[in-house]
Amino acid sequence: MKWSAVTGNLELLKFYIKSVSTLHRLPKWLRNPDTLIETISGSFDPKCPKKFELSVPSDISAKYNEDFANIKSDLRSLHAGEKEGLSYKMTLALLFTIRLLCLVTAYKGHLTMTLVLSSLQFLVAPYSLFVSLALALALCPPIYGCHYLVYSLLGAASSALAPGLCPQFVTDIVTSLDPYLHISITPLFILAFFTLDQLACLYCHLMTPCKHFTARETLTHVVWGFLNTKTYTLVVLVTMMTSGLRVPVLLWLLDWQLGLTQRVSDLLSAHTMHWLELFYTQHRIAHLPKVYEHAHKLHHYLHGTLAFDAHIYGNGMPEEFFFLVLELSMGVFFGLTPASLNRLILQYSLDNKFGHTQWLKDDQGQNFHANHHLIHVKNYGIYNSLLDMYFNTATDNDKYRIKPSLYCEGADNLVFEVEKKLEADQMVFEFTPVQLKV
Repeated sequence: MKWSAVTGNLELLKFYIKSVSTLHRLPKWLRNPDTLIETISGSFDPKCPKKFELSVPSDISAKYNEDFANIKSDLRSLHAGEKEGLSYKMTLALLFTIRLLCLVTAYKGHLTMTLVLSSLQFLVAPYSLFVSLALALALCPPIYGCHYLVYSLLGAASSALAPGLCPQFVTDIVTSLDPYLHISITPLFILAFFTLDQLACLYCHLMTPCKHFTARETLTHVVWGFLNTKTYTLVVLVTMMTSGLRVPVLLWLLDWQLGLTQRVSDLLSAHTMHWLELFYTQHRIAHLPKVYEHAHKLHHYLHGTLAFDAHIYGNGMPEEFFFLVLELSMGVFFGLTPASLNRLILQYSLDNKFGHTQWLKDDQGQNFHANHHLIHVKNYGIYNSLLDMYFNTATDNDKYRIKPSLYCEGADNLVFEVEKKLEADQMVFEFTPVQLKV
């Protein structure tokens, strides 16, 4: 790793903290989709749809964008005159080799070696250190962290209550049923998992009215998508298999039916920061010069996007290091179900397959993220276009469409046409309900 890259990573970390602090000054409805739901529900009646407005100070946008322009200039100055020691294709070859070697060590049950091998990516692509750290800061607390908190508490509660409250015959029955109350991660489990995942991708691709891809183009996305996005889960599941981990069916179902991980995540996001605002900043930084080539570019390597390119969120392989450390450590040392198998995260993964599909018709903002794969410096956000419109990073900065049924019940046949206007020192978003043609 060059010293300039060490300096660059430190500068990016300082810039990230500053940028997130600036963004956090925005009204909560703009940076937390749960608050937006409450705000729209309080301003809009789907039975009597009328336009309404939400406003936000415009000076924060100018300051935030100015800081991005400065860090972009600083990075170019920092690396002025430098030549890459490796071609991009060689970098890709080394990164994929590291991942494949991690699969071998995972199969051998060598956790330490798996993590050491994975960390070699920082020598090959130094800026992947900051990018992977920033993504972990955005997603680990509200999603991964909440999963492990919920499963730890459920496991502790079941262990503490069962011996004291259950009669002996009930305990004996539960013991006899134990093989059916846990699912072992076996080669068959792993095969079934990826078969279902690929079938879900195929369903999104074939059953969604989307852009036509030739068989060769589709197969290219299938192979690239698997190498870039699925090998992470493969390393996790193979490690869990060799460690003998079993998934507790009852706890999994309890978490799903009660929505515990989702509830804890919403509570944490409401009182701290929603991962939307953290992700927007991280994603935009990941597209900065030099930084982009070291991590996120793998997710954009193929032009356009298909469901096969979708990860849990949509990231490149070098952005996963800290998630890998967390999932492998919690599974091997504490016997906790991998977060990748959490029902909420599986739902995110499925939703992202549709989000990475290029729809033929875009009347509800369906192509918001697909357009990001066509115009790489636009549409950094998730959930809706509002943050991107505010910071002028949307493919359509002045007018966009979003689906109101995501934010209020009873609006299934409506769409909001959101128009941005500048009024004095305020940026005003005008929400106009439009009836969808059936």
